[in-house]
Amino acid sequence: MAKALPYRRWRVLDYRPNAWALEHVHKCEARFGAYVTCRQCGKTVGAAHEIDLQMEQPVDPIYGAPHVGVMGPTYDKAELSVNKYINLMRDKFGPDYLKVNLSKHQISIPATGARLTWMSADVPETAQGHTFSALIIDEAQNVPDKVWELVYPTLSVRRASVRAFGTPDITPDQTWFKALYWLGQDVDETEYHSFTLSAY
Repeated sequence: MAKALPYRRWRVLDYRPNAWALEHVHKCEARFGAYVTCRQCGKTVGAAHEIDLQMEQPVDPIYGAPHVGVMGPTYDKAELSVNKYINLMRDKFGPDYLKVNLSKHQISIPATGARLTWMSADVPETAQGHTFSALIIDEAQNVPDKVWELVYPTLSVRRASVRAFGTPDITPDQTWFKALYWLGQDVDETEYHSFTLSAY
C-alpha cells in the first residue's frame, strides 16, 4: 500500500515538491533512503518538508509521539533544514505552533507532543541515547563512520526511517553513506533505496 501523502497540507504550505523529491524521498517506502545529488537542487527544502511529514505521523501506541532527528556535519549544516522548517511552520500556523529550545537543539509541537532534536557530527555524543522515529541527515558525505556507528543503534527500537542527503565528494573516513547508496541500487534490497540527481 502506497504511503499517504499530505497533499492538502502541502497546499496550505505552498509546497510543490520537485519531481525527484516527490518520487524518491516523500513517496519512498524503503526504510533507508540515500540521495547523492548536485548542489542547489532543492534538497534543503525537500528535507524541511520531510521533517514536517515525519513530525505529523500518528502517535505510536508504545513509544508515543514522533521523535525526529536531524543530523549534519556541524550544527550550522543541520540547522539549514531545521530553520527552514521552523520558519515555515511559524509563518503558516503562528508563533505558538512550535516550542523551540535553541540551547538544547530541540523543537516540540505542544498540540501533538511531536519532538525534533538536531545534532552535529562534530560533537559525536549528541547522536547517542535517542529513540528516533525518523532521522534526516544532510551533507551525509561529511558525517564520519564513527558518528553513524553511534546513531545507528538508536534507530532500531522504533525502526526509524532514514533519509540521507549528500554529494559525491565523500571524505576518506566515511563509508556508511556510500554503502547505503549501493545497497539502494540492489533491486533485492527492499529496505534500501537510492537515487542520483546530477547537475545536468
